[in-house]
Amino acid sequence: MSSRDFLDRPTDHHDDAPLAIDMEAIENSETSDCNYYNKEGNIASGCTYLNIKENMEDGKSPTFMKFASNIATAHGLDYVVKLDDDTYLSTVLFTICTDEELPPAPYNIRTYVGPPHLSRLKNHVYAAGEMYIVSTDLASYVANKLSFEDRENLAIHIEDLDMGTYVHSSPRPVKYKNINGGMFYHHPCKSENCFRKW
Repeated sequence: MSSRDFLDRPTDHHDDAPLAIDMEAIENSETSDCNYYNKEGNIASGCTYLNIKENMEDGKSPTFMKFASNIATAHGLDYVVKLDDDTYLSTVLFTICTDEELPPAPYNIRTYVGPPHLSRLKNHVYAAGEMYIVSTDLASYVANKLSFEDRENLAIHIEDLDMGTYVHSSPRPVKYKNINGGMFYHHPCKSENCFRKW
């Protein structure tokens, strides 16, 4: 895959192309707004790059849900977690909270978790985009059961509200759990100093 092919990708993964890409095959010259290299000039390790054009509200989260639900299903994981890149997560507090507050499978079916926002426009509660958790079955529903056209018909192109709309479009009842955002994460963290202090 050339860098031109990468830039021509859709914003939502809805074709037969690979879901993730090998960044070593992409030159960074045409994607200078992306941080694919670490400070030493090497390709950042431990990262997965989705095979879509970078975007905030046009399909990145459903594509992530597709990728994450595939991994979660293959490895028997109960939940998928989405964090913004400017959200600092205390893994210790997160683990304590999820162990105490979130039921394991199979008792977690159709569970949606996060700090709540109300949508008068869509008439439902949705989780704030800085951090939300969905049970693996809901992540798979959003990414694999809803078609690209279904999501387009539901979307108003506000990432967290759209995700809530996709989740609540389930034909079965969804269990929403409010986890106070201040308990185990801080948002926004816009500087290295913020991450170090928190």
